[in-house]
Order: sequence, then structure tokens, then C-alpha cells
Amino acid sequence: MGAEYLYCHPCFEEWKWAYRFSYELHREFRGRGLQLYRFDYVGTGEDHGEFADVTVKTMIRDIHQQVKLLDPTPTLIGLRLGATLAACYAASLPNTIKQLVLVEPVVNGADYVRHMQLQQQITDTITQSVHPLPDNNFVNLHGYKTSQVFIQELKALDLNEILPRVSATCRTNYVSVTSTGHRICKAQRWLGERWERSGVVERFITIHCPQPWQSVRVSDYLELVDLVASLSQGKQ
Repeated sequence: MGAEYLYCHPCFEEWKWAYRFSYELHREFRGRGLQLYRFDYVGTGEDHGEFADVTVKTMIRDIHQQVKLLDPTPTLIGLRLGATLAACYAASLPNTIKQLVLVEPVVNGADYVRHMQLQQQITDTITQSVHPLPDNNFVNLHGYKTSQVFIQELKALDLNEILPRVSATCRTNYVSVTSTGHRICKAQRWLGERWERSGVVERFITIHCPQPWQSVRVSDYLELVDLVASLSQGKQ
């Protein structure tokens, strides 16, 4: 059996914006004679279930269910939260993954949640439509009924703690995506280069193009699609 590849979607609104990216990536792989498998975590995207039941643990479980259907050591490709979850999975089950290709992963879960909460507050202020959910165990986050359990698990995610546990068992490529015309965040560059020097990641690569998890034209990030496909094949 040849090499197999599994794509891990981001979450919340980033899933919607980045869905076309996964389609273009799938098409690029197919053009190279390769199979990229895509799936939706239970309760997200086009899958069944309720988003209120989604947690980090259920998403990692869903990745595991997909990996079991593939070659014993597939390559995992993830975008944003999907990249962080892919790393979590590889860390929890050593020697099950051949390679990780992490595209702009969520490095610090607490910052990620804080950013979404701020966006929700801005939306509520603009629309003047604050409607607290009747159950205190859930909050409205990006329009999704999100459990407090999920939020606390997200806040606990820390790539600084996760990646060192992965480096000994599989190759990891980290792709940082900076919007065209902007400079890469100094802290992010410092972190990526430090990981590369210490061997935590095999390669830290920066690319300037529109970020596909935002509302952008497909044609603007095809260079990123090509880069991710080439990295997955070990051609970069």
C-alpha cells in the first residue's frame, strides 16, 4: 500500500472559510496521483451530531478513528486548530504517524479562545443582540453552542508542551502563513526558528499569501496548496 494522507480541518468559522482550501488541496493531491482523505469531526461541518457535544477529546478520538482506516503510519496535515489536534494525536500515540504538516497551528489555546471571545463581544455589540444561553454549561462562541468543557480543554492546549513529545517519533514540518504585505510576527518567527534549531520541528517555513481560513479568493493561496502537497511528499 502506498503512502496515505489525512487532512484535519480547523474549527468554528475557520472551518467554513477554509473548506475550499481542503478541496483545492485534495485536488492537488489527486493530480499527483495521491489520495488525501478528508473528514469532519462528529458534530462539526457536514457530519452528524451536535456541536454542543464537541470537545478536544472527541475530536482527537475522531482523528484516531480515521487513522485506523488508513496505512499504519499515515501523514497528518492540519490547518489551524486541526494542526494542533493532529500534533496532540501524534503525541498521545507515538509511532502511529509518519509525518506531520502543521499549517499555522494554534500555538496557545488560551490566546485562541480569548481572541474568539473578543470577536463574539464585538459582534454582540454591533448587532446589539446579546442572548445568554439558558444553560451556564454552554456559551455562544462564533455562533456555536460551545460547552465550557470544550473551552477549558482548548485553553489548556500548548504547542510548546506538545511538539517536543512528537519530535522523537515522527517528522514535523511547521508552515507559518503571513498575509501578503504584512511582516511575520517576531514572536512567531523566534518560536519557529527555535523549534527548528532544537530539532522539535524538521523545518519551519514561512510563506506570504492570503490566509485561507479567512474570506479570500482561492487563486490567492494556490502557492500554499502546492507547498503543503510538496512537503507531504518530502519534496521541499
